[in-house]
Order: sequence, then C-alpha cells, then structure tokens
Amino acid sequence: MLKPFTIPSDREIVGQILTDDVTISHQHSDAYTRDILDALEELLFKYDAMSEELSEMYEMSGHIEKLEAMLDRRKVRYKKWEDG
Repeated sequence: MLKPFTIPSDREIVGQILTDDVTISHQHSDAYTRDILDALEELLFKYDAMSEELSEMYEMSGHIEKLEAMLDRRKVRYKKWEDG
C-alpha cells in the first residue's frame, strides 16, 4: 500500500535538521553551519513558545466570550474591551 504524499511544515523540516535526519553544510566552514543550526534551534524554540501562547490566548478568548454571554443573559451592564 502506498503512503499518502504529505508536505512537511516548516517546523517539521527544521526539526529534521536539528535531529540530524537532514544535514546542512557550508562550503567553507563547519563553524558557519553550527551558527546556522544554533539560529534555527533558537527560532524553533521561539516558535514553539509563541504557539503555546497563542493556544492559551484562544482558550482565554473562549472563556471571555462565555462570561460576556452570561452577563448579557443576566442583563448586567459592563464595559467591553475592544481592540484598537
């Protein structure tokens, strides 16, 4: 049976580079390659942290919407926070 073709995400590609599933090299220097790997690793760490923060923000948004709906049902006056 054939496996379905999937296109890896940028995060998956960088993960493969960092786990040595994929190698990169520089024509003149291994130190330059190490610098690139370090930069990719830092970017990956920041990406994961931001993804976690984003999911927490979505969760908080859902809670806020539920609280606003509850207050609206009880006809409670409150000031909504708006972006902008």
